[in-house]
Amino acid sequence: MEMPAQPSETIIDKAFKGQLSWRKLCIAALSVAAIALLSGYHFLNGGTSYPADDEADLVAAIEALDRGDFALARPVLRAWAERGDVSAQFALARMYANGRGVEQDARQAERWYRRAGQQGDTRAMVELGRLYANGGDVTKNLPEAVQLFRAAATRGNPLGALNLGILHLDGEGVAKSPELAFEFFESAAKRGSAEAMQRLGYLYQRGLGTLPNIELALDRHRRAVALGSERSTRILEAFGLPATEDSAWGSAPMPAQGEIPLRYDGKTYYIDVVVAGREAVTFKLDSGASVVTVPALLLDRLRADGVLTDADFKGEAAFVGWDGRTSYRETLVLPSLRIGNHIVENVEASEARSGDATLLGLTFLKHFRSWSIDHDRRVLILNERR
Repeated sequence: MEMPAQPSETIIDKAFKGQLSWRKLCIAALSVAAIALLSGYHFLNGGTSYPADDEADLVAAIEALDRGDFALARPVLRAWAERGDVSAQFALARMYANGRGVEQDARQAERWYRRAGQQGDTRAMVELGRLYANGGDVTKNLPEAVQLFRAAATRGNPLGALNLGILHLDGEGVAKSPELAFEFFESAAKRGSAEAMQRLGYLYQRGLGTLPNIELALDRHRRAVALGSERSTRILEAFGLPATEDSAWGSAPMPAQGEIPLRYDGKTYYIDVVVAGREAVTFKLDSGASVVTVPALLLDRLRADGVLTDADFKGEAAFVGWDGRTSYRETLVLPSLRIGNHIVENVEASEARSGDATLLGLTFLKHFRSWSIDHDRRVLILNERR
């Protein structure tokens, strides 16, 4: 879909964002109108100029927008939209989409979002894409939604990239790919999307599209909070961390020798492990897991670096999950795992079938005569080796 460049922000855009007072908006509107009359400026849609009395109508419409009176603003917005003003088209589409000042009408919203999008308004591209992605009163059309999100993302709109990431994470309308989802979320987060930053935290925590890393997850959640994410605020609170914490470990007591710090979100303990002397990965501590499980992405890296060879892989074995289901997974022997100052060599492991299943299980813990968790101090205590 060919789309022209993104138009610059107009008076109506600023009115919707609440960035200008009514008085300043009136002055700005009159100034624009005066310049247009003096310069012979022609508005869009075939070069048709607005008649002189449109000045007062525009000022009244902006005043109505400023105080939330969408019903009063609608006739003028429609006139401007019909003449081709892209911001008026977007504003009118949003009114129809939300039923503000007009009866909610997805078809009208679709019409005006499309006209604005054809003029390069990336906000309209994203909103039209959402209509097609969700379906309902508008026929669901995922290929069209993907095309619109991609066009918006290519032009720098973070919501276009965010929505592409969501589709790739779910495998809806596109190939299921946590790796691509991660890339799109990163792109959107760099452009200031709080939701994309929060989702990056989720991917780092779960090991989806990237290696699990709890400290990077918490860092992304803190950044998301700074951008206004309430969900990330709740996640940090679950870890017992203030949203503005600067230190990775906060005010927690320093662990004693032989103790390994843990992160805990009220349900799961997370622990950092160095695999094969080179890759730092966050595991879930799970004494119910019979073997250590490691993500496929990590195994691919170790194989590519020559750390693992075919001789380290022992074939598939049957495993019974917590839900009673039997699955078959690749098994192998890892050269080493290091936790704190403790190194265990030749650790039996299996490939995790999802990024959410990187587990530190019994094939590591059994090498110690005993181990325990200090729940108050959130540390793992490993006693002498067998």
